[in-house]
Amino acid sequence: MHLSTYFLLYRQIKDQNKKVANLKHKEQVEKKKSAQMLEEARRREDNLNDSSQQLQDSLRKKDDRIEELEEALRESVQITAEREMVLAQEESARTHAEKQVCKLKLCYWCLASIIRANDFELF
Repeated sequence: MHLSTYFLLYRQIKDQNKKVANLKHKEQVEKKKSAQMLEEARRREDNLNDSSQQLQDSLRKKDDRIEELEEALRESVQITAEREMVLAQEESARTHAEKQVCKLKLCYWCLASIIRANDFELF
């Protein structure tokens, strides 16, 4: 082989070595980027999990608060119903008492009229 052929082969090997080195470097850069992207994806997933947990906790607290308010409302409705019943009974008792007072007044006026009429007869 001639010197020029060796030189040409040497150049080709040198170029191929540069290409291989360049490809290895690109591969390392890509691996690093992939690792960074994977780490970022994991961080985002963790953040999403944290956010999801926070939302679940918030919903649980709101559900608990709704239950408390529903129970308070049921108690309030029960108390109101009981008070309305007592009020109705008191109103009925008052009406009955008023009727009795009216009857007694009527009886009083009747007796007074009879007594007056008898008093006039005596004179």
